[in-house]
This record gives sequence, structure tokens and C-alpha cells, in this order.
Amino acid sequence: MVVLIVPEVTNTTKQKMEKVMVTAKMLKLNVGIRFEPLGQNTTSNGDITITHWALVFTPSDGAGWSFRVELKVNPDNVLSFPARVFDNRVDAHPLATFTGYLDDILKLMQVHPMRGTSSSAAYNNCQHWVATLLIFMRAFSDSTPRRQHEITSANISRYNKVLGTFEAGRR
Repeated sequence: MVVLIVPEVTNTTKQKMEKVMVTAKMLKLNVGIRFEPLGQNTTSNGDITITHWALVFTPSDGAGWSFRVELKVNPDNVLSFPARVFDNRVDAHPLATFTGYLDDILKLMQVHPMRGTSSSAAYNNCQHWVATLLIFMRAFSDSTPRRQHEITSANISRYNKVLGTFEAGRR
């Protein structure tokens, strides 16, 4: 398998990814969402927080590594999508499972329609980025042999709430 690395991937991450991907085998990955608070102490009443969303992929076989992808706003307000491999498992709220190659996810990130566009708090943000990538993963799985994207009944409510970010701007 040819490993395609997105431009935002660091050399360290690239080395880790190559180590993980050296088997060139299809993986069953748990897909989770990570909500990370952003904010600052603005008053004595505490923080005003905004949540940043990222997707985390961990092997369902219990292997101790994680692959994290997210949207990043660069100083020029242009969006990029950094990807990182962690030597340990990163906690995330379960959404689905994906059976395929890590390279499949990187390819979907390369064609993501938000790549190179400008950030917008209302319509072009990390929430929309995550929801779009999930839709791309499902469509890719439905149209590509041996790939699967499964949402369990236990996670359907959370999954639908993530996709509901597209409706939030219409209200």
C-alpha cells in the first residue's frame, strides 16, 4: 500500500504512521469524537468555553495507539487538517466503527471541501468539518469494496447530534 501523507502531518507523525501502516492490512477502527474546551478566564465568574471537535481512530483490537484528525485555523484564517498518531490510546466518545486503511481516511481529508477555505464561526468550523468527514467516510464505505462504516444503536443518538450541526445554522 502506498502511504499518502497530508501536508500538515509532521515528520514525527509520518514516522509513526509508517510504523503503524507498515503491515498494509485493513484495520477495524473505533471512530470517536473528542470535545476539547477552549477558552480563557474572562471574569471572576469563570471561563467562557468553546468546544473544539476532533475525530479519533483507535484499533478495535485493543492495540495501544490512536490516530487523531482535526481542523486547524492557520494565522491567515485558511483551514488545514493536521493528523497525528499517538503511541497511546486517546479517549474519545464512540460514534462508529470503520473498516479500511488509514490511507483511506487521509485520502478523504485530501478531498474534503473545506480544505484551503476560510474559517467561519457559523458555517465553516470544526463541527462542520467533523460532520462532513463522517458523511464522506460513510459514502466511501458504501461505494468501496470491503470497506465498512457502522453505527451501533448505542451510538446512533450521538452520531445524529454530530450530523445535526448542519441543521443548527438553519434555525
